[in-house]
Amino acid sequence: MTAGAGRSTRDAVAPWLGAALFTVFAVVYAFTSGAFVHWLDSGELSLAGATLGIPHPPGHPGYVMLSHAAALLPIGTVAFRTALLSGLLAAGSVALVYRLGATLAAVARGRDTPTAGDVATAATMAVVFGISSALWLNAVRAEVYTLQLFCALLTLLWAVRWSLDPADHTALRWAALAAGFGLTNHHYLMVLLGPALLVTALGRRDHRAVFRTQIGWVLGLGALPLLTYGLLPIRASADALLNFGDPSSAERFWAVLTAQQFQGSVSAVNVSVMSNLGVALEMIIRSVGMPVIALALLGLAGLGTRRRHLAVVMTVAIAGNLASKVVMDLDPQNPDADGYLLLSFGLFAAMAAAGAGGIYAWVKAPGGRVASAVAVATAICVAVASLAPTARRSDLDGTHATAALDSVTTGRMSPGALALTSFYTLHFNRQWYAAVEGYRSDVEALQVGLDRGVDGGRSLDRWASRHAPGARSLTRAHVATGRWPQAETLQLANIRPVYIEPTFSGPIPPHRTEYASLYMRVRRAGARRSSGLREQAVDAERLEVLTRGELRRLLEPRKMLLLVLLQVAVVRLKQLEPAGAKMALDMVDVISPRNPYSRRLVPLVRSMMDAVDSRDITALRRVAGEVASTDFANLVFGRRSD
Repeated sequence: MTAGAGRSTRDAVAPWLGAALFTVFAVVYAFTSGAFVHWLDSGELSLAGATLGIPHPPGHPGYVMLSHAAALLPIGTVAFRTALLSGLLAAGSVALVYRLGATLAAVARGRDTPTAGDVATAATMAVVFGISSALWLNAVRAEVYTLQLFCALLTLLWAVRWSLDPADHTALRWAALAAGFGLTNHHYLMVLLGPALLVTALGRRDHRAVFRTQIGWVLGLGALPLLTYGLLPIRASADALLNFGDPSSAERFWAVLTAQQFQGSVSAVNVSVMSNLGVALEMIIRSVGMPVIALALLGLAGLGTRRRHLAVVMTVAIAGNLASKVVMDLDPQNPDADGYLLLSFGLFAAMAAAGAGGIYAWVKAPGGRVASAVAVATAICVAVASLAPTARRSDLDGTHATAALDSVTTGRMSPGALALTSFYTLHFNRQWYAAVEGYRSDVEALQVGLDRGVDGGRSLDRWASRHAPGARSLTRAHVATGRWPQAETLQLANIRPVYIEPTFSGPIPPHRTEYASLYMRVRRAGARRSSGLREQAVDAERLEVLTRGELRRLLEPRKMLLLVLLQVAVVRLKQLEPAGAKMALDMVDVISPRNPYSRRLVPLVRSMMDAVDSRDITALRRVAGEVASTDFANLVFGRRSD
């Protein structure tokens, strides 16, 4: 290829087709986004965007600033606007996969410019990627992964252009700027792309010579976006509503930047890298299909024949991206796992375009044309076959499960209540509906963890002084003693309504609580406890309607609700209310028939019900003692966890 191959290849890629792909997928993702916040981290990230807050480490300032701008758009609900940002970035990523695929196809065939067939094949593979389950579900919910994908693909595209034409200094500078912005969003994933970028810059002698002359520009432009990290201490000092980690001091800023809160939990997980690699491969097959993988491997071989340097770059980029997740717990059903690996999926699609072009070049015509067409048609058929289930799972238009569940849990809470939350999803969704939607804004939410790992709880105490003054007695007591303020909670319940989310080993004695809409209300001293069975039956009916409706196709809320109900069942057993425990387990069976976790609790429930029905006090005491001594987290999940 000539020295100007990079520039001529770029110009030959039809820009209108990239614009068309962006437009079509932006519309598809917009129409399948929902009007309410979604599950997992979506509520937290939407809240961060809407209020210019600080989400979980590393704070994602690049995403927060873009999300805040999106939240100001005069279209739809605020939750829709923050989800729309993900969709626009995902649509842009589809267009980038097309551009990269067409460029790689030309390189694999040893041409300066892509042919019309290369362009068409690249567009087809981009469509396959665009309708994949991995990208689609991350495109319709507020998340950081499509922004990271867009930055990584843009960085690689500019790096490839510079690799093909080292005299194109502008391409190198744009690559540095895109990489720098990626570092402001999810620096872990961008750092793991670093080895591939180093291979691009230093892998060839002519590249090294040019790179040395541009090192100042590269470092300067790469560092420029990092100034957005200044948002973290600024917003923390301004007492943002969402202030995860409180990066208001140099020590706290470094702790958030390096995600110190999460390092221990990640390092404590025992994983098999080889097993996770197998799971990751299954995820790639599920997302883009085996034909795309086969074509991508052919494309990689073609790149190795024509431009070995680029083949190494693509291989190292995929290896680094896979390494981001295989070294930790990998749940293939969690869309966040797909989010981590989106770059690998996109690069497989781009290289598949090169593979299809290689078939055409390597097999004599007309056989090459036929073989290439058959390969592409097979990839399309596999993608279309999975389109219907992917669309069902990813279409969030009309879903309202988060709002419905928040209504179930807080709708009947007394005015001015304090809700002690446990699950991070429920906590941040509660904050969202109170602060942004204005629903039950009188209900203060405070996590039972009390942020022990952040400045000994002092940061949370400062936050509570402004945002949850009614809970200040609890945070003050926690700072003073370093323990959960059980006595202060019981005292507070005498003067205001206090509700606590059930956990297997909660900080409040079960005999001082009563059922209240999936929460447990902390009773006033001397107050008579209500069985709560009638209220629980009403909640079960509401949840059953929701479960048999939209939750049938949404895995994440089903899993979360399943765990909540299991913990309700355990607390009801500890309250000596076996009918309430059975009701909770019956609801578990509706969500997950023949659930193995539920089965482990059934014998205890039956024993207690028999003792209650027969009025056998001795038997009831025996069962109550067994319940009190049981490690339910270990019984249900085989490990100790709340």
